[in-house]
Amino acid sequence: YFLAFDKKIPSRIQTLEEVKARVTINFKSAEARRLAEEEGTAFHSRLVKEMSEENTFEEICKTANLAVVDLPAFSKRTPSLKELSGKASLTSLRNKAMELSPGEISGFSKASQGGFIVYLENKEPASEESMKEELPAILTSLQRSRSFEAYSLWLQIQIKQAGLTEPEPKEEPA
Repeated sequence: YFLAFDKKIPSRIQTLEEVKARVTINFKSAEARRLAEEEGTAFHSRLVKEMSEENTFEEICKTANLAVVDLPAFSKRTPSLKELSGKASLTSLRNKAMELSPGEISGFSKASQGGFIVYLENKEPASEESMKEELPAILTSLQRSRSFEAYSLWLQIQIKQAGLTEPEPKEEPA
């Protein structure tokens, strides 16, 4: 591969007029994220207090004019949920949900569209049918990853015993 610059762009300090629109957009975005985090944290405190007074999660959210997204059952291996549709990262949501026990709520978590709080209604064990269906694929995947780990460890030991090191990058003449 060969990489070359088409033209050299001289460095200079841009004028206020050139950067004003971009700076304004970035500032508004940062302020919106900061305010969303403050509001989310404040709502979490209110949620904890009101749930201890026997109010339901849905009632409290409805009173606060916040959307409740009721998600279907999912597992650590669920690749996506259409209900999230870009509102939050499934990985972040899944990690929060896996830390909770039924009836618990998570803290506020920042997301691309503001943030979220997870309320875990219940945890259901996997059905026998899905276990029978998915177990062979899970075992195969686990076997592959363990084999790769063993090979990597063996290779590191071989490299160390052979005294091999990565070559130093060659300096090109000026």
